[in-house]
Amino acid sequence: MNEYEVDVCHRHALYDSDEDDSNEPQLGNDDLSFGSPSVEPPKGGTLVFALGRISSVFVRTYFEVASAPVFSIATNDSRRALKGHNFTSGGEVDTPVSSVFRSSATVLVCLHEDELNADHCNTWCEGILAALRPEQVLVLQCLPLHEHVDPPASVSCFLRSLHTSSWRQAPLATFLEAPNIVKGEAAAILTQCEMKEIPAALLVLYGSSSQSGLESVNAYLPLLSNSLIKDAVRKMSPSKATPIIKSLLRKPNEDFSHLYM
Repeated sequence: MNEYEVDVCHRHALYDSDEDDSNEPQLGNDDLSFGSPSVEPPKGGTLVFALGRISSVFVRTYFEVASAPVFSIATNDSRRALKGHNFTSGGEVDTPVSSVFRSSATVLVCLHEDELNADHCNTWCEGILAALRPEQVLVLQCLPLHEHVDPPASVSCFLRSLHTSSWRQAPLATFLEAPNIVKGEAAAILTQCEMKEIPAALLVLYGSSSQSGLESVNAYLPLLSNSLIKDAVRKMSPSKATPIIKSLLRKPNEDFSHLYM
């Protein structure tokens, strides 16, 4: 296993790769397919990555989101590309991986609910950044409380942040304390943005298993005052948003236990 570590404002983001020296075929362009964007990347544009169900529901509820995506990523081998997918389509049917929607004249949102296998994260991130060429990036991620090394006492959820060295705005929340790390898609995004000198910030929500999905989604509400996304935010009170959130969280025959491990 190779580990790629990048110093992000005196904190560390870790990108884990499962590549090894075996003869197992590694990731290539055939594993992930990138469509062509149907819009020109917005000038001064912000790209918001919503990683996981909770983050995606927050964005769908409180952001303006167009009905059709402007850019999509798919895989023809979900078993190799996505965690928890034990069967592959055999190349006949593409499985959606991520969809990018216009939110405002300057904001695009990337909804990415399934988790990629570690050795696919860099290619996924590079493809999106190359196609959309954002001038700044925001990343939202929800993690189980137990993944934080030393969580605050008597708190069921809290926010932490990381950002690249080119980020010029105020931190989105208290910095993520060492020796905590982020992995997978979030770390790949921060790593790529650091290398490409794209201002980027990550907002991590740590939540306990005792917390409801509604409480978790609304824990992101402080982000809505950020100037980078103000044109994309829907004018909606939390009470009016509640039935929308519950509807988006409720999917038939789906097990949500993996959200709060």
